[in-house]
Amino acid sequence: MDNIRECLYSTYHLWLKEFEDNKFIVGITSYLVEEMGSINKVNLTDIGAHLMEGDIFGTLENSEEVFELTMPLDAEIIDVNPKVDKELSTLVDNPLLIWLIKIKLTNEDQVYELLNEIEYSDFIV
Repeated sequence: MDNIRECLYSTYHLWLKEFEDNKFIVGITSYLVEEMGSINKVNLTDIGAHLMEGDIFGTLENSEEVFELTMPLDAEIIDVNPKVDKELSTLVDNPLLIWLIKIKLTNEDQVYELLNEIEYSDFIV
């Protein structure tokens, strides 16, 4: 894949940024934070999990609801942010600063289904 360095977005309200060939950090978008209002807890699946696009890799909780985090691509989880529960205020204030998981793609062609910033902005309107 050609060296993508800017953020890409999924229709599941996640941002992704490539840090190595076919390896991405994944976080939530500001739109999702606004929709939830607050986040009290983050639950994430374990390192080593092999998930398909559409599988659930974790949840976000507030006092009223649980939001399921949906895998945007077929991938293996290679790291989970151990500090995310301690950084909830930063996650809410500026979600682009906090990553949730790192993934290694198992189907690199799926990257081309992700949205750039303009396409994502159009999607959420």
